[in-house]
Amino acid sequence: MALKVNPNYAQAHANLGMALFQTGRLDEAIAQYEKAVEINPNYELARTNLGNALLQKGQVSAAIEQYQMAIKASPTFALAHAYLGIALFQKGQFNDAITECGRLYD
Repeated sequence: MALKVNPNYAQAHANLGMALFQTGRLDEAIAQYEKAVEINPNYELARTNLGNALLQKGQVSAAIEQYQMAIKASPTFALAHAYLGIALFQKGQFNDAITECGRLYD
């Protein structure tokens, strides 16, 4: 396993997080995504996936924060913009959600 060889391999933590997320083990997935972004704070996909796991747990504000950090790290990362729009919609911020989703076409 890659993490035994290099426990500071952000992508391996993110990949493990994705596998855990897909099997419904959200708390463990969140821990792996958090480790990945601790190692590499600008890892936009890990931040987006962390946001998705938080959103799945109903932690909408925390998810929004992760999506925003992913966008800050990579302003053209469309996936983060899309999920941010979804999270804003779930929070009832409809105009902001529409604006955010519109950024996908800028």
